[in-house]
Amino acid sequence: MRHGHWIRKKMLNCITGTWKSVCMCSGCRHTQLTESAFCGGCGAKMDGDADE
Repeated sequence: MRHGHWIRKKMLNCITGTWKSVCMCSGCRHTQLTESAFCGGCGAKMDGDADE
């Protein structure tokens, strides 16, 4: 099983010109608006541990 952690980032919305806070997976760099137990991109368990 893959493991990772969330990295908080601010991203510019090119359409509205505003900044928003997103969460980025430390493994695959997939971004989403909220943190969850697993990454929506690679399926990594977001518990902060190293890959097994």
